[in-house]
Amino acid sequence: MELVQKISQFPIGLPHPVVTLGNFDGVHLGHRHLIKRLIALAKERNGVSVLLTFRPHPVKILHPEKAPSLIGGYDDKLAILEELGIDWVLEIPFDRDFSEWEAGRFIDELLVDTVGVKYFLAGPDCHFGKGRAGDADMLSEYGTRSDFEVESVPPIEAEGDIVSSSRIRRLVSDLGDVETAARLLGRPMRIRGDVVKGEQRGRLLGFPTANLRLETELVPKTGVYAATAHRHGQRYKSVVNVGHRPTFGKSSLSIEAFLLDFDDNLYGESLALDLIARLRDEQRFDGIDALKAQINLDIEKGRALLS
Repeated sequence: MELVQKISQFPIGLPHPVVTLGNFDGVHLGHRHLIKRLIALAKERNGVSVLLTFRPHPVKILHPEKAPSLIGGYDDKLAILEELGIDWVLEIPFDRDFSEWEAGRFIDELLVDTVGVKYFLAGPDCHFGKGRAGDADMLSEYGTRSDFEVESVPPIEAEGDIVSSSRIRRLVSDLGDVETAARLLGRPMRIRGDVVKGEQRGRLLGFPTANLRLETELVPKTGVYAATAHRHGQRYKSVVNVGHRPTFGKSSLSIEAFLLDFDDNLYGESLALDLIARLRDEQRFDGIDALKAQINLDIEKGRALLS
């Protein structure tokens, strides 16, 4: 996959570009359905698949107070797009100046003159240009005079509702339902962060944990999760606590991962955690012994789930 991060650097004259556009946060099943069609069309026409996306998410510039917590990081998104087989990704730097581009200019200067679009796949929520004025109908009108075709791809449904990034965010942050989220994503919900020094309460309890300074924007609902930790190409069964440590009277949110059958120093490393299942709610215990007993039960349940 070729990645271009400036419009001016996109190569002119690619063979028969088949193009789509979107934020693709999480690259969920709906996105994958669209991308599969994109790649198939490009191969049928001896062309190239081109995906246009934005960095940062436009709402973070236009209405930061309403900006969604992203399901995954920008680099994670690019890695998934490469795995799926996209030929070219144009990651457009979204700023106030670009937000003033009228929809007609977006089509003429970006899609036609720069990318050379020959076939455009419009997803279920395809809007572009100032005020999101551009849509699939407008693309069809311009396509007639600029010699490109337009196809609208409808949303897909799974488990009784339309698959969307906003639905997945609600599942993870409001319900902690990482199992349904994983089915809609086509992979486990992953959080990532740097391991930093905490208060070392876990070590004193006999369960040394990795305290994460979270990079991922989307924070799961508080509770205890079974997870798979990824470190240096190795996987480790883990139990992860997302919460406020009420037994110790704490209020700030912390993410703590206990890696099973692991004994090494993780400070300063980046750790990725695939959340597999939510084991229980966060709760306050009457004392240290009760807490330790529950942690042992969590480990036993997590180990069984991950086996």
